[in-house]
Amino acid sequence: MVRVRLGVHVGQAEAQHLVAPVSQDPAGLVVDEQEPRVAVREPGRLTDLAQHQVERRDRRRGRFLAARAERLRPLLTQRVEARVLLHAHHGFNRRVPVNSDVPMLLGMIPGLTMLDHPLRVPAHMCSAIAAVPGELPRAHRETLAAMEEAGADTLATVFHSCHRDAVTLERGRPIRVANWIHLIAEAMGLPYSDDYKLWRNAEDPRAAIGADRVAEVGDVAFERLVEPELSRPPPA
Repeated sequence: MVRVRLGVHVGQAEAQHLVAPVSQDPAGLVVDEQEPRVAVREPGRLTDLAQHQVERRDRRRGRFLAARAERLRPLLTQRVEARVLLHAHHGFNRRVPVNSDVPMLLGMIPGLTMLDHPLRVPAHMCSAIAAVPGELPRAHRETLAAMEEAGADTLATVFHSCHRDAVTLERGRPIRVANWIHLIAEAMGLPYSDDYKLWRNAEDPRAAIGADRVAEVGDVAFERLVEPELSRPPPA
């Protein structure tokens, strides 16, 4: 098995089909020879110092797959019935066209309808506006309004820092928030899980994670580093 770090587990053959050229492509995905995996970090399980490196990989991943779209297309065999709006930002698109690459890739999925809306959230990702009082809640309220106007039932996030807060939009609402790579995995028929979303939206994050996993990191580390993150109030 090859593990995609966003919680997606893929078979060796499917992974090799997509990542065989990686060793020749410095901007491609990283494969660990000791534990083969597509190096995609799980949303929310980051340090602030590593955030910019992971977001840079997010951009490269979209470019890597967009350049190989016709190789990916025949692997997207499962229908995903969803009306999807992209969680789009202004900033990164000036350097890497994620606002067009990701919708193009998702648009190849059978059953999935990609919707458009003029809303673009300020800055390059949500972490850049989180420190501005009231800005992130406003952005999320506008995102919910855009979903309603477009008739979307699914919000597809691009970046990890956006996903960490956007998952809370599901609370009490008949919508789904999914990272775009999860939708690709679903269309490929690959099992996956978004543990972070489960933990963040749980009434009791500790119970949702499980005693064994908490024990692995220790109570002190969990209470100081993990629990505050998962217990943050939702922005909207």
